[in-house]
Amino acid sequence: MSMSALMEVRDQLIKAGVIRSECEFSEQWLGKSECYVRVLRYSGCEPSADAWANCAAKLGALTKHLSDSS
Repeated sequence: MSMSALMEVRDQLIKAGVIRSECEFSEQWLGKSECYVRVLRYSGCEPSADAWANCAAKLGALTKHLSDSS
């Protein structure tokens, strides 16, 4: 998946108040170092499959939490 899709996820999480920074997104949602997204942007590389898998798992857990709390 593309870098732009990853940035859209990050932006929506920030907008929702779930995270506060790109560093937090890299560490807690992608399971990578705090500079992971910055390095991707600088190098022009795409996010790894395991970063996407970590993000999907966290989004699934958040969705479950939100649906259970309703």
